[in-house]
Amino acid sequence: MLRHVGAVVLLAVVACSSEAEPGPTPPLSTSGSAGGSGVANGGAGGAAGGSLGGGGAVAGGASGAASGGSAGQAPAGGGAAGSGLAGGGQSSSAGAGAGSGGTGGMAGGHVVKPSAGCAKQSTQVTIPNSRVGIPTGYTGKDPVPAVIAFHAAGNDNTSIEGAFKTSDLAKKYLMVYPNSTSATTSNKTGWNMQADKARYLEVRQALSSEACVDENRIYATGHSSGAQFVVQLLCSGDGDFDAVAPVASSVYCQKWKNGAVPALVIHGVQDEERTKYGLNDGDGKKDLQPYLASNSCSMTSVPFEPDLSRCSNVNGVDGKPFDDGCVEFSGCSAKTRWCNHNDPQYGTSNHGIPCFGVRAIYDFFEAL
Repeated sequence: MLRHVGAVVLLAVVACSSEAEPGPTPPLSTSGSAGGSGVANGGAGGAAGGSLGGGGAVAGGASGAASGGSAGQAPAGGGAAGSGLAGGGQSSSAGAGAGSGGTGGMAGGHVVKPSAGCAKQSTQVTIPNSRVGIPTGYTGKDPVPAVIAFHAAGNDNTSIEGAFKTSDLAKKYLMVYPNSTSATTSNKTGWNMQADKARYLEVRQALSSEACVDENRIYATGHSSGAQFVVQLLCSGDGDFDAVAPVASSVYCQKWKNGAVPALVIHGVQDEERTKYGLNDGDGKKDLQPYLASNSCSMTSVPFEPDLSRCSNVNGVDGKPFDDGCVEFSGCSAKTRWCNHNDPQYGTSNHGIPCFGVRAIYDFFEAL
């Protein structure tokens, strides 16, 4: 198997503002075969991609869905201490749900911080504009880790829920699948910093107040437009995440506003949707740069092998044998992994969640 070892050559990235002034919305691509969006599970791209203002200074970018179809669009843009946890999962709870802001027991080497929602001791969790996945054994009083998963354009939250709902991640983590403002419209243009920042902040607040989660293990993932939204939230400082795992994103700034964040960055080697709209980042090297800068990584790396049990009979989109392209960078202030894969996905666009992606995201969060 081919591996990516050693130094990674970075392309220069022009600094971009995390809070661009609202302006006219330039046209982006349309979906469907003419727009170049890939198709997974037989669904053709459906909605016309519209441009989005604010959030970041890079205009354009395409996004698509984890299943079904895609649209060629991207945004511009103190409680009592609980008892110790076994295996980093749920607490045994002497006082885990006693109040907000308290420090719980230790889990996997980190301090458990129960959310305010633990005081409710309810197994029912409602988050505005979101679908919620409850992990196995959830009691409503023992804090569990949580993941907010942002869908791609051309879809609503059921698409990314479909990618994760039967996974090991969903069995152990409380999953929140929010809808973008556009998800209930006919255009489904994906995430927009101007329209959706307030929606994210509402979701994030509700996660803490309505669910019993570990405030020190709130993670984010997303695909395409959803991954781009994660990046924009990091650029603006609004993303209150303890780690992130974006898939098929693009660059919006050179460094995160609030400093280092553990990251697993998944990007194709020939992502057709990231070569368009002026992004010129088909291999994802621009996408990678702010993670390395924010996490103070050296330019050396060592390979790591993800679980490839779902990757049988895969041929590389670049005409080479399948390669997950996964490395972990050295000297980082926060764990930083990079998978520059050649799994075709999304038809042959190299833009989808790769065959190993869902499991790799779970394994990364578990390694923190």
